[in-house]
Amino acid sequence: MIRTITLAAALMLGATCLAQAQSERSPGASPSPEAAKTAPQNPAAMGAPALSKSKAEERLAKDGYSDLQLRDDTGGGWSGTAMRNGAKEDLHVGFDGAVTKR
Repeated sequence: MIRTITLAAALMLGATCLAQAQSERSPGASPSPEAAKTAPQNPAAMGAPALSKSKAEERLAKDGYSDLQLRDDTGGGWSGTAMRNGAKEDLHVGFDGAVTKR
C-alpha cells in the first residue's frame, strides 16, 4: 500500500514538472497564440498598406511638407520626396504613420 502511494506521488510530481517545463518558453521561441492576437502587426504582411496614401499625405502636410511624390512600398508605408523649407527631402511614412527622412 505504501509502495502504491509512493509511486502515485512520484508520478504526480513528475507530471507536474513536465507540464511546467512545457509551458516555459526559451528565448526566441514563437509567441503564444494569445500574444500574437494582441501584438501590433504590420498590415503589409496581410497584403495591404495600413496607411492610405491620403492619410500619409495629410500627415506630411501637417508636418509642413508640400509637393508630395509618394509611392507604395513593400513595408506597408509610403516612400517618396517632398519639399519643406525650400528643400527637397527623401522620406518614408511607415505603416504606423511615423515619418523618417532618408
